[in-house]
Amino acid sequence: VHEEVAQLPAGERTAFVLCDLEGVRQPDAAARLGWKPGTLTGRLARARQTLLARLTARGLAPAAAVGVVGAA
Repeated sequence: VHEEVAQLPAGERTAFVLCDLEGVRQPDAAARLGWKPGTLTGRLARARQTLLARLTARGLAPAAAVGVVGAA
């Protein structure tokens, strides 16, 4: 998971780490980064989709990949 997170584009990685790994609420993360809430939401969604696809490609079953990304 960490290898794939590290390969995300900077904005997507930042959104994912803040919201999904550190547990920062989306409105707070957007304010902290100086982004509009929609920008954060879009980057977070792309990060999650990318990670799901990459983890699935690594051989994790889709349900397991969702669990890993969701638990992150």
